[in-house]
This record gives sequence, structure tokens and C-alpha cells, in this order.
Amino acid sequence: MSEHDDQFREAVSELANALQTAAPLATRLRRDLSEQAQDALTLEAAIDRAARAVRHLRPDGREKGGA
Repeated sequence: MSEHDDQFREAVSELANALQTAAPLATRLRRDLSEQAQDALTLEAAIDRAARAVRHLRPDGREKGGA
């Protein structure tokens, strides 16, 4: 085998090792971000419900300060 072949094999081995590390991390990150996005939607809906409840408590029925 030539020195070039050895270098190529070493580079392929390093790439494979790096990808074996990166792939599970990418999967975990995707799952975490998906869960966080769902949490953000749930939080947004809860805040909206709370804001509507507070607006209904206003004696004059008007919104104050927008939103």
C-alpha cells in the first residue's frame, strides 16, 4: 500500500468516528428543540388564556394598554 492510501484510510476512519459522535448529538438536539417548541406553544396559549381572563375582570370591559 502507498502512503497516499494509508492517509486516505486514516482520513476516512477519522470521518467515520466524527460522524458516529455527531449523529446521535444531532438527533438529541432535534428532539430537544422539538420539545422546546411544543413547550413554547403551550406557554403562549396559557398566557393568552390568562390575559383574556384578566380582561374579563375589568369593570368597564375595555382593554387597557393594547394587546
